[in-house]
Amino acid sequence: MYTDRDKDQILSDMLESVQGDVDKREGSVVYDMLAPPSEEIELLQHVLEAVSENGFIDTAQMEYVDLRAMEYGEYRKTAEQAKGWLLIADKAGREINIDTVVMTEHDGEPIALQIVEYNVVPESGEVTVQAVAVEPGDNGNIPAYSDMTCVDLPEAIITNPIEFLGGVDRESDEELKSRVLLKVRKPITSGNIYHYELWARQIAGISQARVTPLWDGPGTVKVTVINSEGRAPTEEQVLAVAEHIEKERPIGATVSVVAIKEVPIDVTATIELEGGLLPEDIQEAIEQSIAEYLSEAGTEIRYSQISRAILRTEGVKDYDDVQIGADGIMGNDNVLISADDVAIVGQVTLT
Repeated sequence: MYTDRDKDQILSDMLESVQGDVDKREGSVVYDMLAPPSEEIELLQHVLEAVSENGFIDTAQMEYVDLRAMEYGEYRKTAEQAKGWLLIADKAGREINIDTVVMTEHDGEPIALQIVEYNVVPESGEVTVQAVAVEPGDNGNIPAYSDMTCVDLPEAIITNPIEFLGGVDRESDEELKSRVLLKVRKPITSGNIYHYELWARQIAGISQARVTPLWDGPGTVKVTVINSEGRAPTEEQVLAVAEHIEKERPIGATVSVVAIKEVPIDVTATIELEGGLLPEDIQEAIEQSIAEYLSEAGTEIRYSQISRAILRTEGVKDYDDVQIGADGIMGNDNVLISADDVAIVGQVTLT
């Protein structure tokens, strides 16, 4: 809107408007006086364009998204720390102090875990203590039995018997915009479907919610929640949604909040690869491509779209004999799941 003219066009227009028989050639006094302002005017046009875009929630960026969202009573969800348990094997009597830092690695990045409770290694030589990721965010959700070290416990063997959970990244601009637009564009009022969806999505780590009214008779509502990665949220997140809705819901409503049920979609395929690649070289890339499709697939997993996800992976030249399925039943038909389910990548076998 404001950037239709560049500095050359602006300079040309200004020279054209100069009255009288004066020298307007490059290097003339008039030209040299108008050339610098034309550059500044071009810059100001871009500033005005940004000001205009930041005035609307749909096109706002960075802190302006927060400012526009606050006008509608919505606030960006902050990052959350991952939590879990550490199993420490050390000599009996060893003290495990609060704030002891344990180091591990996840996706190639170092992760610091902080022990949050005091304990002493018993005669058995093993003790379990609670810990949290020092830095909040999704990367703190480390898998079970990760390798760990601790400067303060040099002789200890430390691991986590179960994965760390609950780590959530700071809400993205797009997620916050989506939540605000839901509030603005949908008729949210008096505890209707959209109201329950908004309440659920106000909790950190929850990006989607499916609301089923009257699911168990009059006055009942079921809210099925999905996390920011399109998967089942943790029990802690489900409880947080339930507690939040309980404070907001209309009097008389009986609300059940449940996590979406994950349905692994298994895939087998024979693939022809480029440049001497082997199936294991692009296994992860194909799984990621399938996951991107499944995140938008809804309740019908299309055979053709799974095949397309394989073919569009870089390095894949052609494919044959693709089969998809769930619960061990494979074929070349579409796979249907219920509204309370979400499809995730299962076992992908490539030959």
